[in-house]
Amino acid sequence: MKRRKLGVIGFVALLAGVTFVLGAFALSNASDTYLSDFEAQYPAAVGTRIDSCLMCHNVIPGSSARNAYGAAWASNGHNFTANNFEQADSDGDGFTNLAEITARFFPGNAADHPATGDTTLPTVTNFAIPATATSLTISVTTFTASDNVLVTGYLVNESATKPLASAAGWSATAPTSFTFSTAGSKTLFAWAKDAAGNVSASVSDSTIITLATPVIPFDGSGDGGSGCFIATAAFGSYVSPYVRVLRNFRDTFLMTSRVGRAFVTWYYRVSPPIADTIAQRSVARAVIRAGLLPLIGFSAIALAIGLIPTLFMCLLFLAGIVIGAIKMQSLRRTLRVV
Repeated sequence: MKRRKLGVIGFVALLAGVTFVLGAFALSNASDTYLSDFEAQYPAAVGTRIDSCLMCHNVIPGSSARNAYGAAWASNGHNFTANNFEQADSDGDGFTNLAEITARFFPGNAADHPATGDTTLPTVTNFAIPATATSLTISVTTFTASDNVLVTGYLVNESATKPLASAAGWSATAPTSFTFSTAGSKTLFAWAKDAAGNVSASVSDSTIITLATPVIPFDGSGDGGSGCFIATAAFGSYVSPYVRVLRNFRDTFLMTSRVGRAFVTWYYRVSPPIADTIAQRSVARAVIRAGLLPLIGFSAIALAIGLIPTLFMCLLFLAGIVIGAIKMQSLRRTLRVV
């Protein structure tokens, strides 16, 4: 009887031990998974002081009770961004969760936070872009900044007005490129910010963007580049919205018929030298632009409602002009007789 009792006690102890080990393994594995989720969401924090189970727990190992951030994150469905979670202040220390993570502080520890009353501005120490470019997207060759605590954001834009720390466009790492909307002489301004919301003075650099106008031989497919040589020369760029309308008209209507393709082939053969002459004379460009406007308008309407309805509208318009001219002529003869 005594042996049986000892055997039962031993079995229960073994079962409890196995349960403890499996439970500890499950908790450890869950903690590792959650930490991996954190690293995936905030890659800049990997390898830093906050890249540990202390992000969500009071002490290591992670099987201990959750801190304020860990409990709030669990209540939020383990989602870092839903319900504006990043802008919440889980530990109530006056800094948002995102601000503390960006500055490498624990958002679940009220005693661990960026320095309060920090008024020291970050400094953009170096910023450079190429002096010239042939594309609207240019590379940012150098962008470095420093701060008395930590630089938490970088921004480049075309405005000399200091942006707010909450403005759109800030990134955790220095951008490596910037895209302008137009060509020409451009100035780019670089800014940096810290966790306290201080924004640096700007450092600027300038570039001159000259877009090349490629002359691509027509291959009969209708998709080998612009091809609208005269319009491109007149408007200065094959990406001009006016040239795009003509190009879309060509591809939609001309390239879908034998007669249209024949016309396009002839145009591609004779227009390049004419376009070269137009491109070299500003007066010629202005005259051609004005002359192309009716054709661009016709093309835009045709693309919107169809070629046949547009032709019908044009015929009605011309008929109205002819009838009006006849009426005017008849009226003049009547007045002469009187």
